[in-house]
Order: sequence, then structure tokens, then C-alpha cells
Amino acid sequence: MQKFFLSIALCSIVYAQSLADLPQAAREILRPYLHEEYVVMSRHDGYCVRFANGLEMEFWREGTLKSVRNAAAMASFVPRVVLAVVHKAAPKSQIRDVYVLWNVYRIVLDSEKVLIVDDMGRLLDVSENQP
Repeated sequence: MQKFFLSIALCSIVYAQSLADLPQAAREILRPYLHEEYVVMSRHDGYCVRFANGLEMEFWREGTLKSVRNAAAMASFVPRVVLAVVHKAAPKSQIRDVYVLWNVYRIVLDSEKVLIVDDMGRLLDVSENQP
């Protein structure tokens, strides 16, 4: 039974040939990071790009950013107004993961604190990360 589920999971990921397979919006977001080694994968709901340094970016099918994992050193894709709120709310913490849904950012910090901030810079919620 476990082999069956593993084979389904492996079949659901198709490796893209190049960045040209990605929508233009995703390529624009990725442009600053292309000096790193990466792998592009196509999924049923979008794309995933994994870098050798551990950074993982997911995009919706149309190319908008869905999430970023292991984002400690690469937060340039987050609007400055959102970063300002994060640094004010948790000045000594580093960003670990970022999840984006429309204009709302769910930012997980290395301190396990979770901040929900909209793109206008309003802090909507602060909580602890639930495993």
C-alpha cells in the first residue's frame, strides 16, 4: 500500500525543462536568485522551484507567489512595508517561511512566532506556530 501512494506522489510531479516553462510573473520574481543552482518542477496547481541552498519557492499556475520556505536570507520578494512591520514586531527574529494568499502574508519566524500582515502594512494577527 505504501509503494502505491509513493508511486502516485512521484507521478504527480513533472520536472520542467527550463525557466521558460514558468509564467513570466514567476520568472520576474526568480530573476535575483538565478545565480543559485535550482530545479524547476511542475505540479497540478502550479510550480515549485528548489534551490541548492534550501530555499523553496512555490507559485500558482498563473505565476503569482504562493509560498517560500527556508527564506532566512532571501526576503527581498516581500514588500518593504510588510518587512517593516515584521522587524518592528519581532526585531531579533529571522524570517523562516512566507506564505502568500492574495494580499496577505503569513510569516513564520525562527522564534516560531507567526505574523499575519497585509500588503498595506497592517499587522492582522500574531500567534505561535502550530506544528
